Amino acid sequence: MNPQIVIPVAKKNIEILKKNIIYIRKFLNPSNVYILTAKENFSDFEDLKNQLTVLDENEIIKDVTFNTIDGIIEKTSIPAKRTGWYFQQLLKMFWCYYPLCADFYTVWDADTFPLKPIELFSKDGKPYMHTKTENHTAYFETIEKLLNMKKEVDYSFISEKMTFSKKIMQELLNEISNANVDGDSAIEKIIFTADKSSNEFGFSEFETYGTYVHYKYADFYQIQNLKSYRNAARGAGRNPNKYDIALLGRFFDTASFEKWDIPKKWFVPLFKTAAFLSYPLNKNYR
Repeated sequence: MNPQIVIPVAKKNIEILKKNIIYIRKFLNPSNVYILTAKENFSDFEDLKNQLTVLDENEIIKDVTFNTIDGIIEKTSIPAKRTGWYFQQLLKMFWCYYPLCADFYTVWDADTFPLKPIELFSKDGKPYMHTKTENHTAYFETIEKLLNMKKEVDYSFISEKMTFSKKIMQELLNEISNANVDGDSAIEKIIFTADKSSNEFGFSEFETYGTYVHYKYADFYQIQNLKSYRNAARGAGRNPNKYDIALLGRFFDTASFEKWDIPKKWFVPLFKTAAFLSYPLNKNYR
């Protein structure tokens, strides 16, 4: 099954995403790739216009805009600097109402490179769920208030990617909109409830969706164990080349080049040398 890939991206991650697109297309084999970003960033993708579709993040869903989210957050104790963080999560969820949304869509982090072919669906057509070990209490405080669901698994659904069912996501958002909490819409209910959690990062779209699926559609998904490396920027910086990707691909399935991660000066030359020497040995990059 050729997946529909959806990637919200801020200005700070556009350059790394442009490097990543070749690997996303090569190793995920998507039916299409949709980039959700601010309109002023469109020109950055002009040289890739034949490989993806760029959409204005503020025109996906009428009530899901940066200014709308910012206005709701102003009514809470959540810092204004978190507006973008909540906005991109809500974009991923509300994509399920966009006319171009497929029955399944995979949200992929802009700074995470697939390093080898990765299947997003099992042989019997079940979407894979990639799990981690994170455990943020605040997320589950919000989930329990919104959905009356507790954490029941010993892993986290937070990952660099997740494949959503359009139907299930619409059902989830409908349940949230009817939750007996403050707010007049699903968006307000999410933000106002998150504000009452124990942390300004009070909500996770992946943890919420994963918990909902576990409760109501446990047999619908299949757990996938991928080897992911979060600190790739320490060796390759945020300007990885094909040799860097090839070296990482010998050990991992995905690698993330996060902006906050600082390259280690002593490690970079060792990494680059090993990357160059290993390139011919990795069959995926010949």
